[in-house]
Amino acid sequence: MYLGKNLELGRQSGLRVHYCGLSGGKSSPACVRSDVPIPPSSGLFYFEIKVISADRVGSIGIGLSTSPVPLNQ
Repeated sequence: MYLGKNLELGRQSGLRVHYCGLSGGKSSPACVRSDVPIPPSSGLFYFEIKVISADRVGSIGIGLSTSPVPLNQ
């Protein structure tokens, strides 16, 4: 798993990611990428995201991408 800056992995399950950057603005983005790709033969793939808390300022984007996407932006 790739964890960008401003992120830390949860200690218990390894499935929770904590954002530890500044709140709001574009100056402190964060990104996570899995080590395991979605199997092309799956046809339909399901995953869940749960946002436990969010600031009133800023935004959260959730999506899928191919591996050449730069994760530092």
